This record gives sequence, C-alpha cells and structure tokens, in this order.
Amino acid sequence: MVRKCVEPDRIALYDTFVSTIPQAVELICKNDGELIFADGPNFKECSKKLPRYLEDCSSNIASFADTMDLTAYGEYQCTELDKVRQCYKKELADCRVPRMIELFDLFYRPVVKASPCVDFIKLEELKEVENNNI
Repeated sequence: MVRKCVEPDRIALYDTFVSTIPQAVELICKNDGELIFADGPNFKECSKKLPRYLEDCSSNIASFADTMDLTAYGEYQCTELDKVRQCYKKELADCRVPRMIELFDLFYRPVVKASPCVDFIKLEELKEVENNNI
C-alpha cells in the first residue's frame, strides 16, 4: 500500500484529484459529448494544441513553485497557479473552445480546495455536473 510512505496532506490531495475522474467522465459524456462536439471542427483542431497550451501556460510558474510540494504553497505560489488557469482559459477562448475550461476546472477546483491555495484563490461558482445516466 503506497499510503504508508506518503504524507497525510498529500494523500488527501491525491484522493481529491482521483475522486474527480468520474465527474470528468460525466462531463465529457453529458448530452452525448456536447462539451467536446458542440464546437465542431474547432475542437478537433484545438485538441491538437491542448498539450502545448498546458505546457506554455505552466511555464509561467516560477521554477521553485514547480518543484515545491503543493501542500506547502503560500500566497505567491498559489497566485502563480491561478495564473496558469487564467492563461489556459484565454488559450481555450482564443482557440474558440471556451467551454473546455469546465473540464480543467473539475480538477483544478478540488486541488485548490485541498491545498493552502484555498486561502488565496477565489474560485468562481461552477454548475454541478448532472448525472448522465448513459
């Protein structure tokens, strides 16, 4: 069992991230994949760029924040993390698939809430993902 060699704060963060996966599947499948297919050809073209966007936006994090344990983040590091989200949101809007930020936020929000960043980052209210009942 891996849990014995991991700090309790990290376990909570990992558990939060992993528990979000079913919600991501629900969001992707909701209304027959509307989130992905609603933008038609824009999504197909933009999806090729998503890894680059994440890499480019993540490069804005200072090198020390990149290597520091998220559970030890302070105000400066949390602000840097929020800048990554804002950059990604802008890139998705520029690529004409602005709703894709909803998928990013499914993972971003619980990580923020389970870390010290909850004290420094104001989270926008998001709609609950409805059960898709496939």
